Amino acid sequence: MFLYCIATLLFVSVFTQSSTKRLLSVRWASFGLVVAAFCIVDFAAEILRLADWRTFSKIAFGTSLMLRLVLLPVWLVWLARLIPKAMKSIEFDTSNAATASASPDTSLS
Repeated sequence: MFLYCIATLLFVSVFTQSSTKRLLSVRWASFGLVVAAFCIVDFAAEILRLADWRTFSKIAFGTSLMLRLVLLPVWLVWLARLIPKAMKSIEFDTSNAATASASPDTSLS
C-alpha cells in the first residue's frame, strides 16, 4: 500500500514538471503506475483471502510473484539508469548558474 502511494506521488510529480526541467522520464513514472496498480491488486487479494482462501491465495501469489520478481526490479533498475543522467543534468545546471553569477555584468557600463 505504501509503494502505491510513493509511485502515484512520483507520477504526479514527474508528469506536472515542464519538459525542460524534467529529470526523470514520464515513461518510467507511468511504469511506476503499473507497479502501483499491481500493489493495489496484491493488497486486495491478501485481504480477500479471509473470504475465500483457496481462490485469493492463488491470485495473491501470482500478483506478489509478478510484483516482487519482475515489475519492482525492472522499475528500480530503470531508476538506477536514470539517476546518472539526472545528476549530469543537475551538475550542468549548477555549473552554468555558477559561471553566470561569477562573470561580471559589463552591459551596464
